[in-house]
Amino acid sequence: MNTITLHFTDKITEKLRDVLSKFSAEDLQMEEVDAEFLEAKKELQKDYDYSQQEDAVFYTLEEVKAKYNISSKD
Repeated sequence: MNTITLHFTDKITEKLRDVLSKFSAEDLQMEEVDAEFLEAKKELQKDYDYSQQEDAVFYTLEEVKAKYNISSKD
């Protein structure tokens, strides 16, 4: 399947959906992406990239709790 990214104003959203709804789900799949999603995706990619570095530092949950004086509720 090919991908095309469109940027459009709110005033044509419904008209565009009407036109695109003429195609079958097999031929056309619509995916809505918002700015919040894109920002989260970028942050996750950054975190993943860091985790793959040889010098990445990781902490256990217990180490974080001790460092920040967090007590568990048992």
